[in-house]
Amino acid sequence: MLKQGLENIEQQVLSRLGEGAEPVPPVSEECVAFGPFRLYPNRRSLFCGDEPVLVGGRAMDMLLVLAGHKGEIVKKDDLFAAVWPDVYVHESNLKVTVATLRRTLRRHAPAENFIATVAGRGYWLADLPTPTSAISQIDTSQIPDQSNSIIGRTDAIAELCEVISQHRLTSVVGVGGLGKTTVALAAAHQLAEEEEQLVAYVDMSRVAGDEFVAPTIAAALNITPGQGDILRAIMSILSQRKALLLLDTCECVPTAVAHFCNVLLASTQDVRILVTSRRILQAREERVFWLDPLENPPVGRIDTAQSVLGHTAPQLLAVRAKAKSGYSLTDADAAAFAEICRRLDGVPLAIELVASRFARRSAAEVLAELQNRFRLLRNDEQGVPLRQQTLLLTLEWSYALLTRDEAAVLRAISMFEGAFDLDAAVRLMSLDDFTPADTFEALSGLVAKSMLTTDRVAGEHRHRLLDTTREFAGDLLEAHGEARRFAHMHAQIQRDLLQKLILERPTVPAVRWRAHCGRLIGDLRKGLAWAMGEAGDVHLGVRLAAAGFPVWRELAFGVEALENIKRAYAAYEQVGLTDQSLKLELLAGLSALNSYLSQDHASAVGTYAATVELARTLGKTELEWRTLGAWARFAMRGVEQDGVGAVLDAMKRAAFKANDKIALWEEQQLRAQREANQGRFPASRRRLEKLHQDLSSRRDAGLHDSAASVAICVKKNLANNYVLTGRPALGWEMLDEISVEMLGFDREEVLLDCLASGLIYCAIESGDFARARRFNELLRKTIYRFGLAGWLPILRANDESIAALAGDTSRSSALLEAADVLLGGDALLTNRAYASVLIRAMAASGLKTEASNLIAKCFAIGLHAWIRPEFLRLRAQAERWAGNPQTALATLQEALEANEGTGMAVARLRMAIDMAHVFDDLGTPHFASSILSSAIGMFKDGSDTPDLQTARTLLQAVSPVGNSDQVIHVKAS
Repeated sequence: MLKQGLENIEQQVLSRLGEGAEPVPPVSEECVAFGPFRLYPNRRSLFCGDEPVLVGGRAMDMLLVLAGHKGEIVKKDDLFAAVWPDVYVHESNLKVTVATLRRTLRRHAPAENFIATVAGRGYWLADLPTPTSAISQIDTSQIPDQSNSIIGRTDAIAELCEVISQHRLTSVVGVGGLGKTTVALAAAHQLAEEEEQLVAYVDMSRVAGDEFVAPTIAAALNITPGQGDILRAIMSILSQRKALLLLDTCECVPTAVAHFCNVLLASTQDVRILVTSRRILQAREERVFWLDPLENPPVGRIDTAQSVLGHTAPQLLAVRAKAKSGYSLTDADAAAFAEICRRLDGVPLAIELVASRFARRSAAEVLAELQNRFRLLRNDEQGVPLRQQTLLLTLEWSYALLTRDEAAVLRAISMFEGAFDLDAAVRLMSLDDFTPADTFEALSGLVAKSMLTTDRVAGEHRHRLLDTTREFAGDLLEAHGEARRFAHMHAQIQRDLLQKLILERPTVPAVRWRAHCGRLIGDLRKGLAWAMGEAGDVHLGVRLAAAGFPVWRELAFGVEALENIKRAYAAYEQVGLTDQSLKLELLAGLSALNSYLSQDHASAVGTYAATVELARTLGKTELEWRTLGAWARFAMRGVEQDGVGAVLDAMKRAAFKANDKIALWEEQQLRAQREANQGRFPASRRRLEKLHQDLSSRRDAGLHDSAASVAICVKKNLANNYVLTGRPALGWEMLDEISVEMLGFDREEVLLDCLASGLIYCAIESGDFARARRFNELLRKTIYRFGLAGWLPILRANDESIAALAGDTSRSSALLEAADVLLGGDALLTNRAYASVLIRAMAASGLKTEASNLIAKCFAIGLHAWIRPEFLRLRAQAERWAGNPQTALATLQEALEANEGTGMAVARLRMAIDMAHVFDDLGTPHFASSILSSAIGMFKDGSDTPDLQTARTLLQAVSPVGNSDQVIHVKAS
């Protein structure tokens, strides 16, 4: 009964807001069909299949007009007359409404455009869609729609568009409540339509400090930087396209935003930035656009309705009062109406708030209420801007008009930093013994009185407060002595929402799950700051930090996560908490973060050990073997790989204890990886062949997603082994199969691993650069599809390396820059294979000094056994460049000895080729005959790679012709 009652109440509220759900009309009812859509004019309803499509009032009016003339051009004047009857609006309103309608349709048919523009004439609705440009991987779904008509800002929007067109950084600056966001969005929408450029929107209003600026922008744009530099990731993504980036409400972090703008503009060519703020950024290329209040009628004139409406502030108030209260301005009310606008200083927010007061009231009565309220609440302190005083007074006056329940709910919901749903509000108000019905009714009243907005996000209704309203209500909450108990409940709500979000992850698409994380991050920070503060609840704070770890990790806020988890773990120990499961959650988070953020190897190993021990004690076998697997991967990054065998032994025991076949497969795959790192390719191949056979035999019965991921990774590693050990034909047969199979995976880590360390690497090693380019383009599409900007340095390094190795030596500066980006800082520790490819590319481009320096750097940090022979060969090349053939010959001999027993045929073949060149330098090219024959003989499957062709040509050239005294000298290339 309670559930049914709540549903009824919610339906009433939504119906009152004009957003209630509607069943599909009967087939017999008249409708207009276009593409997958059906429009029912009598009901003002639009459906895509059986799913209702929510369309705002103005946009629906426009769609009805277009549908009534489907297939025909509808002139702009006709659209103005139908959508804005009896109201003059600028053409920008028409463009914004069309853009809003198009975006609504594209949410359901993202690759199609049903509304065509006929330049200079109008628009038309088509049965068949017109093609649209490819959708950007940057998430633009969060750009707010402007469902209300824009009044009084025609000139400002036109002027702002002109400024944006001429300057790369434009700041819209003014006091709070002037409508800076509205004007900026209108200009951005207009430019997007006219210039066909990407517009990306970022809400900066909840950024807590300078360190969160770049992560917030990356999260809003759906850019996942991985383990790399976040700012560099944003630059890399945005530099690929013509874009306008709108950073909204930046006054809290002007210095950090200015730095971001300076760096981004210096690193890109086709990116423009539009900022809204109450303060000037002081950035290098900043052009300030001051936004003034709306225009008021001058004092001392005889006011009529016509003369008053000749000014923008009364125009806005008249339109909003008509819409909210049915009020129409008369000559009798004109003087009072004009005075109201003057008292509100032409501030749009204040005008919006007062508009609802005109229901059953004359302008004189509204002015009297307003005048009394101002007299009581005016703040005459020195230094407080007048406009801020009037905005505050308007908020206080609006607050006084609320019912007791509405006021209580407004104060309480000021706890929410972001959008919140009805359930969260109901739970919060349970502290004051509000019934669900009481809460829903109060929320409905707040919406009707313009104190609360309602959005529909991912099919769900969510409420949010404007920032000024939230700050105002928060001060009242403190004054009423209610802050602590509501803060406690708010933190509990966030903990529960996060725990629910974690449970839902397997069933929610990745992009949508990431968006959920983005909406919760502000409230997570607020709840954690209170709980871990002096007046908070440490136990709750520790639980909240543990629950927040997946959100920080998903949004790539790694440093923030590490600081909070460390703080929570220290608090756990200090206050003597005894919940071992909670401790394990914290340790697991630290283990995951330490693997790529910790610079202290001993600390990271200690955390892994503590996590495994506690997981073992609590019987959490899955967490035990997964942590051991992560530990093994972390340890294998080192050159010595100390303790990896013992970790893998422990993982195997945990896998058997868990009776988890996937765990056993993972353990075997890690052992094969370790054997390959040690240069024991035959042993690794035998293990992989057995594992591949086991997994293949189970494929017909169907594999779980995790098992399927293991299977394709095993196949990839086995194919790599074949390519590198002399059976490239067999290896490429498997890699070609993988290139098809991997497309069925929606897990980015599988696709990236198959491409970067499988298909592309093997294509480069095989000298098949056309194939390498093709697979690198697929890697590019994968990176942009998932917004994984952290992989862009690898993508760029591949681009430049493939070009250089294929013979394009004109891009040496780009190659060096790509190498610096990929291998800078500590990145070289985990990218030695890429370093070897880049060194070869540098040599092909004539960058021998730079290549020699990179070779020396790699030897300095240490090399795995499997790749050490290749780097010895590269060192010998550098020695030969320096004119030391004898030294080069000795180094090549050392390389051959190091390669002995590894089974690395590709490496041995290159060593033989290089040795033939050195022998030629020394005047004894025939000495290379034996080593060339031996290296060629390692290839068993009849393959013919470019290196094999070179080796065979050299072998023929160095073989005696006629007698042993006749030698053909082969000059080094």
